[in-house]
Amino acid sequence: MSTAVFGVHPVEPASRAHTGLRPPALERLAEGRPDGAVGRLEPVRMAGQVLMTKRPGTVRGIPATPQEPWVEFYGVFAEPGEVLAEAALSSDFLAAAVLSAATREECEKRCGRRGAFRVGDRDRLTLAAASAPGPRGGTGAEGVGGR
Repeated sequence: MSTAVFGVHPVEPASRAHTGLRPPALERLAEGRPDGAVGRLEPVRMAGQVLMTKRPGTVRGIPATPQEPWVEFYGVFAEPGEVLAEAALSSDFLAAAVLSAATREECEKRCGRRGAFRVGDRDRLTLAAASAPGPRGGTGAEGVGGR
């Protein structure tokens, strides 16, 4: 996320500082300043993260990796045929995406579109219903993927 927003990998500044080097983004901020001091790092764009937690069921299909240039990261953490249980933790994701845009409005619009984890009918994460009810009643697979 920080790479998409600020153009700096989250581990790079610490790694470079440990070796006595400034990250390239900080070098750019110090250019032309007589004292070499670094100002505030401003975002280069907006970014949003879309997460889909696991639900009970069998994974029947995985969408293709999105080709839009504004998809900074996309990951599906399951394979077709895999049987999933209810998410054990809030970080137990089935799929995640980091999207970027020039404005907050456009970023929110893109996150809403990707929130369904599909661009069209060809790009869909499908989950067959679990055979037993989940802990909240129902299978947890309602509304996921194609109908």
